[in-house]
Amino acid sequence: LLDRWDRIMLIEEYASALGTEEIPLLSKFARNAPKLTENEIRERDETQKKVNKLFQVQCKALSSSKPPEYLSKRAADDEARKKKERRKKRKQKLQKRRSHRE
Repeated sequence: LLDRWDRIMLIEEYASALGTEEIPLLSKFARNAPKLTENEIRERDETQKKVNKLFQVQCKALSSSKPPEYLSKRAADDEARKKKERRKKRKQKLQKRRSHRE
């Protein structure tokens, strides 16, 4: 059996010799792994910018004390609907009282 560091060096050697295309899982152990192309670097940077922007928007939304507009609109619509229902119930009660008096 090999010592720990001997095993590690052997894995590094095999991973580097095989390259990253043949067994992608070994690429993290390889030394002298192939460098990223300019396109891959650009794509990575663009993706990172999008992720950062999304993260900032989420942080801002979570730290805000007022609800988002779509929630505010929904709450306002719900409140308007409840007011209409209360008015309707009051009218029905008044009509019942009037009909009982007659």
